[in-house]
Amino acid sequence: MKVKNFKISPEFYDLQVDWDKRLKKEKDFFSRIFEENDIENVLDVGCGTGHHAQLFSGYAKKVIAIDPLKETIDYAEKNVIKSPNVTLIKEGFAGLDKIPYGQFDLITSLGNTLPILGNRREVKQALKKIRKKLSGNGLAIVQFLNFNSGVLEKNRFYNPKIFKKDGKTYIFIKHFE
Repeated sequence: MKVKNFKISPEFYDLQVDWDKRLKKEKDFFSRIFEENDIENVLDVGCGTGHHAQLFSGYAKKVIAIDPLKETIDYAEKNVIKSPNVTLIKEGFAGLDKIPYGQFDLITSLGNTLPILGNRREVKQALKKIRKKLSGNGLAIVQFLNFNSGVLEKNRFYNPKIFKKDGKTYIFIKHFE
């Protein structure tokens, strides 16, 4: 099955990422960002299965986590989010201006979320909306893979990840073409 833009079940998405290892690597960075910038409220755009929102809930008073896929929001609510200060909303970049919670001290878009938008115009619009939702001294942290034209001109495969779950074997192969 060939799937574009991570449109796979949230459970399978979570199997691809070693969340304990990833969050352990990122925890000190985010802890420092929160502490040095007095961050109290966060908007996590493209929150996926909610692992970063859950991490942020330990540092912030309020975390709003949005994702355009209902099944992802439902999965995060049922399986990942344990903190009462996290609110999950089904929404994407296009609806950022509809988020009712005012402005934010920190807006994150992690996991290569922004670059999978359809085109440059959509990316530009998303960045403008992020800026409007930031408080005066707010920060935006956007993660994206560092592609250059040479990388995109070649077929690029990542090493496959193999998992066994419920007596079945799953092989995940990421490929950029």
